[in-house]
Amino acid sequence: MRCVCAMVKVLSVVASVLVGGLVVGERGALGQVGLASQSRQIVVAHPDGTLVQSAPTFGVWNQLVIVGNTAGGENSVDAQSNVSESTIRMSANVTTWAGGNATTFDPVSVNVSVSFNIFSEATVNIAASDTMGVFASAGFSLTGPGVNVSGRTVSQTRTLGPGAYTLTYTFTKLGSTLPASGSFSFALDFVSFQPGPTAVTYQGKVKDSTGAPASGAYDVGFMVYSDAVGGTPLQFGITRSNVPVVDGVITTEFDFGSTPWQASANRWLEVAVKKSGTPDPFTVLSPRQRIGPTPRAIYADSAGLTSTANTAFGLDAFSRVQLRGEAGASSNSPGLIFATPVNAPVARGFVGMADSNNLGLYGYAGAGWGLTMRTDTGRVGVGTLNPGAQLEVAGAVRATGYQYPTSQLRSKMIGYTEFRCRGAASPAINNINLGVAGPDGSNTSLIATVTVPAGAQLNEFTVYYRDADATGSMSFASFIYNMDVPNLSVLTQPLNINAAQSAPLTRLISIPGGAPTTSETVILLEVTPINGLWSSSNLMTIQAVKISYFVGGPD
Repeated sequence: MRCVCAMVKVLSVVASVLVGGLVVGERGALGQVGLASQSRQIVVAHPDGTLVQSAPTFGVWNQLVIVGNTAGGENSVDAQSNVSESTIRMSANVTTWAGGNATTFDPVSVNVSVSFNIFSEATVNIAASDTMGVFASAGFSLTGPGVNVSGRTVSQTRTLGPGAYTLTYTFTKLGSTLPASGSFSFALDFVSFQPGPTAVTYQGKVKDSTGAPASGAYDVGFMVYSDAVGGTPLQFGITRSNVPVVDGVITTEFDFGSTPWQASANRWLEVAVKKSGTPDPFTVLSPRQRIGPTPRAIYADSAGLTSTANTAFGLDAFSRVQLRGEAGASSNSPGLIFATPVNAPVARGFVGMADSNNLGLYGYAGAGWGLTMRTDTGRVGVGTLNPGAQLEVAGAVRATGYQYPTSQLRSKMIGYTEFRCRGAASPAINNINLGVAGPDGSNTSLIATVTVPAGAQLNEFTVYYRDADATGSMSFASFIYNMDVPNLSVLTQPLNINAAQSAPLTRLISIPGGAPTTSETVILLEVTPINGLWSSSNLMTIQAVKISYFVGGPD
């Protein structure tokens, strides 16, 4: 058995730096967030080209990005951003128009991202929303160690462990359609940090431009190197904002985690200082400060086990440990009790045997046996010790996903009022026979869209129409929008639908089989007159189109 306790070394460095005038302010929140250099980025991809705009790591950043060569039809992203030690915020007003021309379906995409590192466990409030509309594929995602939060609207509180994270908003606008405009915003507000055992205290001296001891608020940046001069930082930088300086003395903390200090080699700390709230650049102190190996206290292997409440306890077992006792949450039952705080511990939870047949989790504050598993049948109960099924929950259930035993058939109907003309013309809507046609004397295509959920297995279209034209007929085709590429691909080839009779007609069109959709998918429907033109007498009209598909779970 070995119990290792690390003693945090307090680093005291006296350094001088000449800076300008002073800004008085309060000390900002002491966080443990380190953001990657040039971590904020806006990328707008358009048939006319791709434009990338990047921002400095910290501070306010307002940027207008415009892409597109058509006057009055430019694609624009008017973004506002602020990144500090305790918050990451980005919002923008977005306007996107048709990319390319009326036949190429070129898309326009916007990608906004922020990357950052956390060096100790943090609690964060996550909020994201957007107002982008039809013909738009949009979504937020926060990814990192054990975290994958996504959606168009997000509002939740999460605990993030140490590691690297990326926050992204992606929006794709399909070309050759009406313009899409709206706004989006996302925010991460760090509400608390667990104290890091590897935190280091820094103390230095700051002078103003006259050489006198400075007072007021300053920003201090830290980087760790393996070399005294040059080299590459071992970790992303950390900045402390609005650190108070009193009589020239500045004291603050930084925490790069344990990684930089694990090797026995020397480390050098680079420090930079600037006045808070000003656009002045950081002044880097020279030379870098050497940090030697941190002393450690190690318990001897023969220290043994202890049950004393105020004594450090460790157990390293190669095989199994058996806990014996009576069943139930009594004082002599086998299990583990979790108690807080250290100085006046109160039992909060228990993991052990609820009875001779149930292993469970017990809450002392009133929850009782919240979760149990029967050792004879393997059945799991939530709020019950006698589950009658493989899983039984006593109470309401909220879940992010559910799988049907067998696929279920679903359908969506696209009415005639949802069709519009390709281009600027208006369709001819006939509310008497409940149908739609294109402009009189033209062969302009009618288009409409329908969205199917992720995981949908497409089945068939049912086209409801009238065709009393003796010579003319209509063609029906469909396309699927591939969000990952992005582009359009043919779903069903153009197919003649004609009958030369005035009665309402129905046509079934099978959709070729394939893998279920991997994400929410937009399908474009197109109806075009052939061997004739649209007529004001409404000889040819589309009344509705139904799409059917199978799903494996609730949509």
